Amino acid sequence: MFENGNDKIIGGGVSNILYLSGACHQVAEKLFPEHDRAEIEKILNWFYMKMRTETQRLIKLIVPGKVQGGKMVITSASQVISNKEEQINNIFAQNGSLLQVLDEKLKHKRFMASNDLTVADVIIYAEISTILSLLSEHHTSELARRFEHVSKWHDNLSEMDQIKKFDVHMKELIHTFDLKEKHTGH
Repeated sequence: MFENGNDKIIGGGVSNILYLSGACHQVAEKLFPEHDRAEIEKILNWFYMKMRTETQRLIKLIVPGKVQGGKMVITSASQVISNKEEQINNIFAQNGSLLQVLDEKLKHKRFMASNDLTVADVIIYAEISTILSLLSEHHTSELARRFEHVSKWHDNLSEMDQIKKFDVHMKELIHTFDLKEKHTGH
């Protein structure tokens, strides 16, 4: 939930973005321009239906349940590692993975929906950065090695001042709560 004046917006994802783009002219003009709206909505729908589902499964395998507000489910260590590796593969594999889809999209564009930064870039960047911050350094180097266009896009966004603030805050949270993946032999 977030508040904007007297408005309290409950929900997540697309509902928050649609609200902000309607209520804040500057957001709509800069990050959700009318001429790119159809492509942005297409990418956001893909993100929330496909990518977010996979990344949230991985986050739940890395971050202890008690930190997420739930109870820890007792599962064997080998089963957790197996499930985590399957989810990592869904995101990082070179054939048919989520990052491969994004890499193909970025072959011909500077950003996800157009040649300008949009809300789709901000949301997908936040998701990828969260995953990379939680995983080992091995996965960060795998991103650069396997997905040239996503890696370049990610590096370009990470140089933006507001994005730098997000990254610092995310890393502080992960460090404070000791959420980073524990070494599993990679």
